[in-house]
Amino acid sequence: MSNKRNISKMAGDIWTDGFTAILPRSAAGVCIMADNPRDNRQQVGYDNKYLEGLRTNNYVLVNGYKISPNGPMNTFPTDLRRLLDADNNMHGMLRTKIDLLLAGGTFLYRPIHVGEGREKIIVREPVFDDEINDWLEESKFDESLLQAAVDFTYVENVFTLFSRNKFSRLENFRDKWRIFPKTINAEDCRLEVMDEQGVINHVFVADWLDAESRAMPERYPMLDRSDPWKSPHAMWFGRFPSFASKYYGRPQFVGAEKYISLAGLIPYWHQDNIQNTQFKWHIEIDRNWWVQLLNNRHIAEGSEEETKFRHEFLAAIDETLFSSTAENAAKRIHSQFSINAQGNPVPGLKITALEDNTEKNSKAYLDLYSTVDAVKISAVGLDPALSNTYKQGNMSSGSEKMHAFNIHTKVVAPIPRRIILSPWNFALRVNFPAKNDICIGFRDVELNTQDKGKEGSADVSALANE
Repeated sequence: MSNKRNISKMAGDIWTDGFTAILPRSAAGVCIMADNPRDNRQQVGYDNKYLEGLRTNNYVLVNGYKISPNGPMNTFPTDLRRLLDADNNMHGMLRTKIDLLLAGGTFLYRPIHVGEGREKIIVREPVFDDEINDWLEESKFDESLLQAAVDFTYVENVFTLFSRNKFSRLENFRDKWRIFPKTINAEDCRLEVMDEQGVINHVFVADWLDAESRAMPERYPMLDRSDPWKSPHAMWFGRFPSFASKYYGRPQFVGAEKYISLAGLIPYWHQDNIQNTQFKWHIEIDRNWWVQLLNNRHIAEGSEEETKFRHEFLAAIDETLFSSTAENAAKRIHSQFSINAQGNPVPGLKITALEDNTEKNSKAYLDLYSTVDAVKISAVGLDPALSNTYKQGNMSSGSEKMHAFNIHTKVVAPIPRRIILSPWNFALRVNFPAKNDICIGFRDVELNTQDKGKEGSADVSALANE
């Protein structure tokens, strides 16, 4: 078997270790020994970092506190990012979901009752309030909301830190008491293990990949909603509940991890076949025949003369098999062989043309890629019309995109929107008790055809049911 530590490059770009060789011009592989390197190949498998272990007493002990790990190695967000970074369109599709989640922007409104009897409904009346808008601007609401939308879309967890202002320590300045929410990156947050009453009391924040940081994480109490002013800093935790996961939410596409990994391998296969074409010839040289060939030329094994002869011999084969012009395209190889007394060919030099399955494999992998792409779109929970991918060779039509957008914003978006706005609406009611009927909500934008308006869309926020 070839020893890669002894492989060297000879003149003419021939690589050899004395027993095997690669002839680059003719794309031929030469083997003087019979060992098959594949006999010792290592098995490759996936180390799944994305599934939570279904066991009790699963925690990380830090400074005496029991912390629930996010993933088996407590690195789920980082492992997920690395998986998605290797994919060509997962980030793009998730970015589309973020855009759809935030579509239309936010506004202040007051829920009011309209109609009588069975026709009585709750609608949203827009409100303009400078005091609340100033607080939102000071809190960097837009920045935090975007971070919350990203965290929820990727991992379905949202951590919001509530911080009191300095006036909240002074009873005489009650009208100036303010809580300022701020979204904390979900990848940095871990939950304390529940107490005997099933309550999570603290959230720990650190860079969990850094040994020094994770040894001394910041600890914040969970917000006491009955007394939000109790702690200078407190954490609000929101998530989309996941089945059999008591602590952290899990993105719906995590079950497609194998397909996402597979999608990353297919382009690498094509890249490798473009840069390193498949061998076209297999040249087998019997060891005894080679020794006899050396003896006939009075060349000693292991000598510099053998090295020189081997190079000349391999170069001659390479030149014979190499086809550089159309005139050589249909060349034939003529050789002689002998049969011994038992009727078997006498060992010597054997040249075999290898079947090139590159085109067939490429088509099969590209067909598989289309299937994998469909699985990923389904796993993300995005309508194919909104995924910016080709469907049977065609992009979705404008009307398909319009209907898909309207369905998504009315069916898929409402729950995530409520989750990422909940801490802000709670803080609004706490900060402005005299205006506790005012809420923050997303505008409802409905796309329509131009025969219903040249703008192509309509703001139906005020008409939407609460």
